[in-house]
Amino acid sequence: MKNNVQIAAPKLSENLHEVSIHTIKAGEIYENCLFKDGSLSNHTLEQTIFRHCQFINVSFENVHFFQLDITECIFDNCDMANTELLGAIIHQTIFKNSKLIGANFSETTLKNVQFLHCINTFSSYNFAKLTRVIFSNSVLDQAEFQETNWKKLWLRNNRMELTDFSNTNLNGLDLTSNQFNNLIFSRELIQGATIQSMQALAICEGIGVRVSD
Repeated sequence: MKNNVQIAAPKLSENLHEVSIHTIKAGEIYENCLFKDGSLSNHTLEQTIFRHCQFINVSFENVHFFQLDITECIFDNCDMANTELLGAIIHQTIFKNSKLIGANFSETTLKNVQFLHCINTFSSYNFAKLTRVIFSNSVLDQAEFQETNWKKLWLRNNRMELTDFSNTNLNGLDLTSNQFNNLIFSRELIQGATIQSMQALAICEGIGVRVSD
């Protein structure tokens, strides 16, 4: 497995000004802000823009974002369970140590985005465009990547039980460091993926081949 992961990291000011998470409003632009220790759960926000911001221990549980734009931000130890990010544009951003259970990234555009040590169970990336994106040391059980368009996608040391890649071309995708017993994929689109011998049984079962000891 090659380690040539090339992802541009966010560049944040050393002098971010702290802002209460409760002040966030629809249609506003937030730059060089630090949001810390707060909750914005069960809100609906449209056309909100975040640039060069850091979020620490913030809850966005059940928040519905529409036309969200995130550039060069860091989300650290945040709760984004069941957050709606449909169609968002997210560039050069890191999600780390965060709970993204059931988060909806469908139809998003993700470029230079890192998911590190996150819980992404039941999250959705259907119809999304992923360019230079890494999921590392995260839980992707029953996550959905249906009809996902990707270029330079890295999956490293994740748990991926029943992760769904239906109708997504897996040619060139390296799965070797991930753990799964069952994987969902389209038979005609698995060719060219790289797996290890321990994963062969799961792939054989996925294409209807029975393996006898």
